[in-house]
Amino acid sequence: MIAWVLIVPLFAVFWWFAQPGTMGGGWVEPWYASILPWAGWSAYATGVIWMIRIHRTSHLDPEPSDWRYRER
Repeated sequence: MIAWVLIVPLFAVFWWFAQPGTMGGGWVEPWYASILPWAGWSAYATGVIWMIRIHRTSHLDPEPSDWRYRER
């Protein structure tokens, strides 16, 4: 799963640079045209960091059979 998370941004970068150019338009682009990609990448990075955090702490959970051997 983590391998897919690391591969998908490569496709996103490829699609970003491989997109066709515009045929014209206004001189000023909308305010969200420069913010939206950064918001998407930051949400993606937050998700990757969260996934790595969950993956690394999964070994801290006790085994289901550990309750039998606990000292009282």
